[in-house]
Amino acid sequence: LGYTSAQAVALAGAAVVARMLPGFVAGAVDDQGMDFYSARAALLVEGAVVGWVLAGGKSTAQDGTVHVNLFGSACLNVSHANWAGVREFIAKAAGWITRVDLALDIFSGFDIKRVQEAYLSGAFDVRGKRPGQREHGSWTLGHSRTFEVGSRGTGKLFRGYEKGDEQFGPEANDPWVRLECEIRSNHRIVDLDVLTRPADFFAGAYAFCETML
Repeated sequence: LGYTSAQAVALAGAAVVARMLPGFVAGAVDDQGMDFYSARAALLVEGAVVGWVLAGGKSTAQDGTVHVNLFGSACLNVSHANWAGVREFIAKAAGWITRVDLALDIFSGFDIKRVQEAYLSGAFDVRGKRPGQREHGSWTLGHSRTFEVGSRGTGKLFRGYEKGDEQFGPEANDPWVRLECEIRSNHRIVDLDVLTRPADFFAGAYAFCETML
């Protein structure tokens, strides 16, 4: 195709994404790179960067690949029909998903302690085993709290956290809580259907997630 540099490949990849997703524009390309790629091109919506297309892999595993990274803000601008098109494009290109974050936002009436209680009652158990967990934030003072289950090493990590405190500070006393499943291609294949049926995969992560959904 005549692409003589990683920058040219990244820019061409951004143009492909922009053609698939109405409202997206391929932005500037640079050689700053990220995630072990040497070049990146921005994806823009209304002038704001909502993702990157990366090329020039520095490792053997990444060499010859193009990596598309969409932020959560990008996903707000993609319709269900467009996700179906993205899924089809990835399948035809023999591509794969390395990470997807599935989130359920609850804007009022949910106490983060319910996640902790659900964990202790077995609602996160998998095949009779209870995964590990961690707590972050100020559980003593009752703000900025995060409850995590699982691990990135196994490819599935759940986190429930006080998103209102993160976004606006604990002094705002905003009740927004986010329940999020981070799924990675560690020890598993991330099914492309996660793009078109995200709720099914969120519900299937843990019994607690199904109950909340």
